[in-house]
Amino acid sequence: MSLRFIWFLICAGFGLGGPGRAAFAGDSERQVAWDIASGPTRLSSPLASREVTVGSAFLLKWDAERKTLVLHKRGQSRAIWSTLPSESFVLAALGDESVKQWRGSFTFKDHPREGENSRRCYHQTLDGIGSAGEAVVLSGRLVGVGCDLSYLLQWSQASEGRVHFSLELFDRAGRALDESSINRLSLVYSSDEDEHFFGFGEQFTYLDLKGRLVPIFSQEQGHLRGALEPATGIVNLVSPGAAGDWHTTYTAIPAYVTNHQRGLTLDQKEYLYFDLRRSDRVEARVWAHRLSGDVFTGDQPLALLERLTEVTGRMKSLPDWFHRGAIVGIMGGEQAVSKVHRELSDRDTPIAAFW
Repeated sequence: MSLRFIWFLICAGFGLGGPGRAAFAGDSERQVAWDIASGPTRLSSPLASREVTVGSAFLLKWDAERKTLVLHKRGQSRAIWSTLPSESFVLAALGDESVKQWRGSFTFKDHPREGENSRRCYHQTLDGIGSAGEAVVLSGRLVGVGCDLSYLLQWSQASEGRVHFSLELFDRAGRALDESSINRLSLVYSSDEDEHFFGFGEQFTYLDLKGRLVPIFSQEQGHLRGALEPATGIVNLVSPGAAGDWHTTYTAIPAYVTNHQRGLTLDQKEYLYFDLRRSDRVEARVWAHRLSGDVFTGDQPLALLERLTEVTGRMKSLPDWFHRGAIVGIMGGEQAVSKVHRELSDRDTPIAAFW
């Protein structure tokens, strides 16, 4: 590629927001995130204030005046999970996505379904706080454009510091919905302005993800990752999506912990994102018709990690041989490995393995 041609691409706007630019460097927010509600949402309820137990260790409090739910441990005032005053905490819709892939790099676009099949559910009622065994079940309705549904949100204690939740939607006849009826589902809950979010898998660009929209999808990490223009645009022009974005990662995980001694995991395998751009809330949106996960708490960071790994699993202890010396990574075949092995042995270098 000649320097003259590269200069033409730069002047034409490739990599600088022009027509040849692929989805990166912030474009992902505009292309997948859209508001289910066109304005403020509304939560209404006929229920009086009350507090119910979730298992033996947790309490869920409904404040009828503020119209909020707060989940916390017994004997503690710190919220593990809570809703925003008078606002819906469940949103649902029908959406249509466009997904393109090139050599392991993906670009996503999403928009609400329009026309007579449009469905947006954004006003919510809380009509019941019941029980199923030791679990607490919240029930009510979702209404909006082309929408009149019911929901069940169930909470059950999973361990001393963790609560499992599951959200399902039903039609007015009580039949469970599938993805042909709803395929975008959001759980909206409160966050503190000084709260910092860590995790979401292997994230390379930022440690604290507060203030960002974080897609959860494993793909090629990318080159440059949207950090250098116009080179990023040129890479994407030659190989669409290969430049990556700040969030592209080989290991995206729908789980986080915060500095407020709480965290959350989702069980979903579908595409989803966490919208942390507003200082007072989190929106977890999944491209599915049901949602489940866990919220957890701990007094110290180690306790938070213990609760998190109850869900994600814990790596087994490394074998004894791992600690006996260096693990040498080398290329070149058997002869090259044997040569390096002799040289290291002559220098009495402890070796555990060759890789």
